[in-house]
Amino acid sequence: MQTLDKSHETFRARIDPAGRVLIPATTRHRLGIDQGDELIVEVDDRGIHITTAQQAVKEVQAFFSDIKPTSGLLSEELIRDRREEAERESRG
Repeated sequence: MQTLDKSHETFRARIDPAGRVLIPATTRHRLGIDQGDELIVEVDDRGIHITTAQQAVKEVQAFFSDIKPTSGLLSEELIRDRREEAERESRG
């Protein structure tokens, strides 16, 4: 196993007869992956990418953090908009 820095490592893996890929124990421990955990497998032009569900959530949160409103919750804003709309409709 080759470690380039603390967040990046490269290792060779083989597919067993059942089609499974072995992830080394040191890597599983470092990432907090336990037996039975769900992993996200993404396939693109560059190859196969495997991430933990926790990593996927962090990536989505980071992506949307740039567009989140600076004040209040979106749900509160939506409720306020709906109430204002209902009030305008009731006034005719």
